[in-house]
Amino acid sequence: MSRPLAWPFRTRGDEAHRGEAEVQHRPRRKTNIIGQLRFNQNEGRLIFWRAAHGTQGHVILSRAIYSCFSLLRFGALRLKHSGPVPSCPVFAARAKKRFLLLPHSTDRKVAAMILDSRTLLINSAFISYVMTIAMLMTWRINRTQLSALFWALGMALNGIGLTFYAMTTAAWPLWLAPLANVPLAFAGFFMWIGLRQFRQVPLKIGIGLIPALLYLSGIAYFLFVDTDLNARILVASLFQITVGVACLREALLVQRRGLSGAAALAVGFIFFGHACYYVVRGTAVIGFAPLTDFMAPNQWQTYTFLESGIGVLCMGVALMAMTVDHLYLQLRLAALRDSTTGLLTRNAVLEMLAEAITKAHVEAKPLHLMMVDLDHLDRINETYGHKAGDAILVAFGALLRAPFALAEKTGRYGGDEFAILLPNMTTSEATNLAHQLRRATEDLIIPLENGRVSLTISIGLTGLQMQDRQLDTLIARADSALYRAKQGGRNRVVVL
Repeated sequence: MSRPLAWPFRTRGDEAHRGEAEVQHRPRRKTNIIGQLRFNQNEGRLIFWRAAHGTQGHVILSRAIYSCFSLLRFGALRLKHSGPVPSCPVFAARAKKRFLLLPHSTDRKVAAMILDSRTLLINSAFISYVMTIAMLMTWRINRTQLSALFWALGMALNGIGLTFYAMTTAAWPLWLAPLANVPLAFAGFFMWIGLRQFRQVPLKIGIGLIPALLYLSGIAYFLFVDTDLNARILVASLFQITVGVACLREALLVQRRGLSGAAALAVGFIFFGHACYYVVRGTAVIGFAPLTDFMAPNQWQTYTFLESGIGVLCMGVALMAMTVDHLYLQLRLAALRDSTTGLLTRNAVLEMLAEAITKAHVEAKPLHLMMVDLDHLDRINETYGHKAGDAILVAFGALLRAPFALAEKTGRYGGDEFAILLPNMTTSEATNLAHQLRRATEDLIIPLENGRVSLTISIGLTGLQMQDRQLDTLIARADSALYRAKQGGRNRVVVL
């Protein structure tokens, strides 16, 4: 006859009501399947049924599965309920806080999840250390990006603080728990500093230290002067809210500056969720869920320690994604930038021109293309050398960046030719700009190692017409205007 294998966690009250809650045997079933998981309605627990006529391999596998069920007790959850507490008949002496506690009563009351605080803290600290190693590896990929180094330091300090909390037992000094707030305070500081470093702005270390010092002062006051556990939790919640909001702001500014895309938004969303949780946590501790013991099993402490581990994991992954995204943008920008002038490459400006033509036709707005040639650059190269030619190219690129602010619309089309896009400009505005650029270039005096030279340019300007559907037509007309300017004596503007 097939015999049910009980789910390895029975109830401590089994001896008291074993007669009325005995596992009922089911009739023999002629089947060769390995076994089935079933729910015993009488006892409100899962049981595993072995097959009656299974092969020897089936029996071995059935026993292996049953053993796996027994091993699950080491990592199982602990659920709070009002009925008898299930226990394991084999490991009853050790089946305490760590084991899976299933509701034995049949009233189907929803149970509140309470996990062992020390175990959660150790897990969260371990995640922090793993993410520290991952951040250091990210920093090694691009050592100029110091933000990853700051984030690694912040996560390491977070792991140290959580480790100190987990060590608050009778075997360790009692001052470890208050000391844990020091690395946690500086962990938030370094996360914020890392985001500012990523954004390439002044770090403002003094401003960043203010919340950390206020946090530590509040903890010290409510620990040594007016001992109040709930007040300390409230101070910690306010600090975490401040860190979350500050890092959210930095992440949004990173995305706005184009240093990263969706990854920066993900970082901001994670820090926003972190701040929102501590708003709820601070409200709970001063309202409906005060604490009397920091490490005692408690529903809100369970949520807090879970959030500390899951939050660090999500933050680390999102920050690494943002770093990789920024590195990709840098590599793409390097591929689209001319190394000498810092302007766009030929392919980049052609791609931009094709998009501008389509947009101009759709929105019915004007678009002009300016082709610029540096007069007699080859002669300067022959006279003064190629270093002099490079110096001229650098000086002209700087002129386009300031004061004309045309660097993002200008590409090096050839050796000494440049293409400049002028969207949303009328013909008169584009013509005036071309004459201003010609005069500004004429006034340039470029110092060289063996002298100094001046520079002039020839400009061909044309506007987009209704029949221009391809960029080749617009470029050919601008080239024709440039050819006329060069044939007319150079240092002039021709408009077609």
